[in-house]
Amino acid sequence: MKGVSSLSGARLFTVSLLVTCATLAVAFRLFHIQIYQNKEYSQRANAEHLSEDVIPALRGVIRDRDGYPLAISTPGYDVVLDLNKSNGQTLSAEDLGTLSSVLKIEKTVLEARVKTNRSNVIFLAAAADYGAGQRITAAKLPGVKLVPTIKRDYPEGNIAATLLGFIGRDNVGLTGAEAAFQGEIGGIPGKLYFERDSLGDPIPMGYRKELSPTSGGDLTLTIDRFIQKVAEEELDKSIEKNRADGGTVIVMDPHSGEVLAMASKPSFSLEKLDILDQGNAELYRNRAITDLYEPGSTFKVFTIAAGLNEGLITHSTTYYDGGPINKYGITINTWNGAHYGTQDMTDLLVTSNNIGAVWVADKLGPDKFYNYVMRFGFKQPTNIGLSGEALGQVRTNKDPGWSPIDLAANSYGQGLNATPLQVVTAYSAIANGGVLMRPQIVKKIESDGITRETKPVEVARILDQKIIPELWAMMNESGERGSPPSKVAGFKIAGKTGTADIPSADGYTTGSTIGSFVGFIPYPDPKAVILVKIDNPRAAPWGSVVASPVFSAVSKRLLVHWKVQPTDLNSLAMDMTKRD
Repeated sequence: MKGVSSLSGARLFTVSLLVTCATLAVAFRLFHIQIYQNKEYSQRANAEHLSEDVIPALRGVIRDRDGYPLAISTPGYDVVLDLNKSNGQTLSAEDLGTLSSVLKIEKTVLEARVKTNRSNVIFLAAAADYGAGQRITAAKLPGVKLVPTIKRDYPEGNIAATLLGFIGRDNVGLTGAEAAFQGEIGGIPGKLYFERDSLGDPIPMGYRKELSPTSGGDLTLTIDRFIQKVAEEELDKSIEKNRADGGTVIVMDPHSGEVLAMASKPSFSLEKLDILDQGNAELYRNRAITDLYEPGSTFKVFTIAAGLNEGLITHSTTYYDGGPINKYGITINTWNGAHYGTQDMTDLLVTSNNIGAVWVADKLGPDKFYNYVMRFGFKQPTNIGLSGEALGQVRTNKDPGWSPIDLAANSYGQGLNATPLQVVTAYSAIANGGVLMRPQIVKKIESDGITRETKPVEVARILDQKIIPELWAMMNESGERGSPPSKVAGFKIAGKTGTADIPSADGYTTGSTIGSFVGFIPYPDPKAVILVKIDNPRAAPWGSVVASPVFSAVSKRLLVHWKVQPTDLNSLAMDMTKRD
C-alpha cells in the first residue's frame, strides 16, 4: 500500500506540474498578447469596427492675370452604385434613364459601366453638382449613393481648357496647370475616423474623430481672359474655314516672357468632362508645349539674325539666286520654283528664299550656326513649369549622324523640330532687343496669407542691341511685303510666314503641311509676339494664306483692347476706304 501511495503521489505531482506549466504558458501567452502585441491586435480590432474616410481639401482658385476666376471649387458628389445595399434589386431601364437625364451622360454609357464592372461598388459619375445630387436622392434609386467630394466649376466656360487641365476622382490634378501646380493649389486632405456597423455604415453614437483638411493656395496665371478668348475664337474660325486638323495660337509679352494666351485645338469641354470616357484622351494634351513641328521658313529669321550678329551680313548684303542648287547630292529649290537673280537679305526674307538661307548658313558655318540655335533655346526645355513639355530635336555637327546637308536644311527650318512655345519664346528674344526671357505662366501664388509673385527671368543676351533695329526693319518688310502681306490697319507689324511639310516614317507626307506665322505688334514698339500654327489645312497649304489672317485678326483686336493709338494713318485710311 505504501508503494501505491507513493505512485499516486508521483502522478499527482506530475499532473500538478503539467497544470502549472500549462497555466503559466497560458498566462505568459496572454501577457505577451496583451502587452507586447497589444498594438497589433488593437489595430486588427479597430480595422473591423473603425473606418477611415478622406475629407477632400478645398482646391485653390485659378485666376487670370486680372483676378477673374477661371476654375473654382464647390461641393459636389461622386455617384456610385453599391450592390451590397441594393436589397437584391437592379437598376431598371427607367432608373438608368433618370440617371442619364440628371448626370447628362448617355444611357448606353451608364449601362456599359454597370454591365462590364465586376465589383460590387461601381463608379458611375464624378463630381455631380449639388442640384443633381438632390434629384438623385429624391429618385431613391436602388443601391445608388452619393459620396461627398469637391468639384471644379468654370466661370469663364471652356476657355484655356488644355492649359487649365482637370482633376481626378481623388481631387488631384491630372493634366494642365491643375497637375503641374498640384502642390500649390491642391491643399492637404483631412481624415474622418468613425465606428461602423457590419454593413460599413457609421454607428450614430459611435466613436468619431475628424482631422480637418487644409485648403490649397490660389493660383494667378499670366493669361488674360479676353486675349485667350480672342485667340481661341480666331483659331476656331481658321480651322473651320481651312478644314484643318487643329492649330495653336500663343500670345507672349516679349519683355517679361509672360504668356498672355495659349490656345490649342482640338480641345475638350471642361463643363461636360467625363474622365471615364477614354475616347477623349487625345484631346487633353496642351499641343502648345507637347507637339513638335518643323518651323519651316519662320526659322529663317534666326539664320539671318545670326549672320547679322556675327557681322557677316547686313540688310544690303547680296547673293545670287540663279536656280536650284546641289548640296551634297541633294537638290535645293525655292518654295515656289521661282528664282530672282541678285537679292539682298531683306529680299531673301520677303520672298522666303531657301537658297539665300543656305547661303547665309554656309557663311556662318556649322559651329556658329548651331551655337545660335542652342542659344535661342531650341532642343532644351523652356522651364515654363507645365508638365509634358517636349524638348525638340536638332541634330548638330557635334551629334552622331550629322552631315553638311543638315546645315542646309536647318537654315530654312527643315530637318529639325520644336514646340510652338519654343518658337514664340525665341521670337520674343528678338522683339525684346536680343534678350531671351524665360516664359512665364504663373503670375503669383497666394497661400496662408503669403503672396509669392513670379518675377521676370532673363536667360541670356543672344543678339547685340546694335543689330536689332536693322533686323526689325527686315522683319517689317517681310511681314508687309510678303505674298499676301500681313496687314493690321493703322499699324505696322514685323514677322515671317512659314510652310512646312509634315514628316512621316518614309520622309514627308505628300499634301500635308503646317502653315504658320510668327511676328510682333506694333512695329517698332513691340507689345506682344503672336505665333499662329495651323495643322494640315486642306483649303490651302501656305502659312501666308491660313495663318497670317489669324495673326492680323488677333493683332487688331488686341491693339483696340489695349487702346493703342494708330501710327500708320495711310493704311488706316486705305482700310476705311475699302470698307466704304
